[in-house]
Amino acid sequence: MAKTKTSYRPGQSGNPQGRPPGAVNKVTEDMRKKIEGVLNDHFTPESIAADLKAAKPHERLRFKLALIEYVLPKMRSTEMTLDIYERLSDNDLDKILDGLINKANETD
Repeated sequence: MAKTKTSYRPGQSGNPQGRPPGAVNKVTEDMRKKIEGVLNDHFTPESIAADLKAAKPHERLRFKLALIEYVLPKMRSTEMTLDIYERLSDNDLDKILDGLINKANETD
């Protein structure tokens, strides 16, 4: 782009404050409204129930799993390091392990 008298100096713009907080992109807002209209017209609870009833079992499961993501938080792996095992003797660890095994056998 060629320089003109109205060009801004480096580091300046015609909108130094930037986009105001909460301002919505008009194209995005228009697209959301169109999608909402399609969903409201074609995805009623009755039509969803009928589609689920007609779907194969694995398709129903996939649909339900997709919905669960919006209801339940995703599980994340956590790493824990316990130094308690370094402080326990072999005898103490054996007692703990035996207790866990006995508890597991009781529930079987």
